[in-house]
Amino acid sequence: MDNSLMDHVKANRSKSLQFLLRIITLTCGLLFILSGIIVSPYTGVSSYYYAFLSSLLTFGIQLNKRMTENQVSLVSRAFINLLVTEDSGHYVLYSFFFYNQYPNIIHLFPIVLYAFLGIARFMQEIHQLVSPSVASKLLVISRWASVNQSPVHRFIAYCEVFTFPIMLWEILAGHMFILAPLFYYNFLKMRYTSRRNGSVRMVFSELHTSACFIAAHRNCPTIISSVIYKMDSVISRLNPIVTTTTPPPPPRTE
Repeated sequence: MDNSLMDHVKANRSKSLQFLLRIITLTCGLLFILSGIIVSPYTGVSSYYYAFLSSLLTFGIQLNKRMTENQVSLVSRAFINLLVTEDSGHYVLYSFFFYNQYPNIIHLFPIVLYAFLGIARFMQEIHQLVSPSVASKLLVISRWASVNQSPVHRFIAYCEVFTFPIMLWEILAGHMFILAPLFYYNFLKMRYTSRRNGSVRMVFSELHTSACFIAAHRNCPTIISSVIYKMDSVISRLNPIVTTTTPPPPPRTE
């Protein structure tokens, strides 16, 4: 079994490397979340940046795979298009951006959860190559991840959306530069128009429905109702147009 596992690792070096990087992302993310409990705050902050660095490398490997498949050069217009349209490209930008920012747990959730889903998928692949006792544990994790993939993607999408207003607060607190929302707005547009993951569109739709329900309620003060409708109108105008008429396929990460 050990030889079979090693053969699998050698035959799938890119996936195996991503698996190791995702373990680093997940471990470092948990160390930051639990900083002050199991590790010192200083170690937690260092772990935060290591999590984003390993995430950047993971999604960079995925993006490189897409470039190879599409025969795209790094210095070309096609590369920019790939960066904008591929989910891995979105998170290369996301990981690079937040690697250089003040630590905040909500920024960490998406990369940690994507790392967990990727780890679970790899466990599903290798469970037959390890001992039965280990295989049973790997299957429990991979099956749980498979069953709960949609809720996890939905939670990630909520984190992506609510990061924007949180960034405005971070600017006021002096933790982020003033043009950061401009970058993040473009990131949200890319996520909104994602071909593989319609979770952000779904979240905006849910928030729109909830906001309109609250604004239309008879107990809602007129001034609050007016503010809600105006904010909803502004957000609706800023939402990019999605040209596809078919429902998005289930969310997928490499």
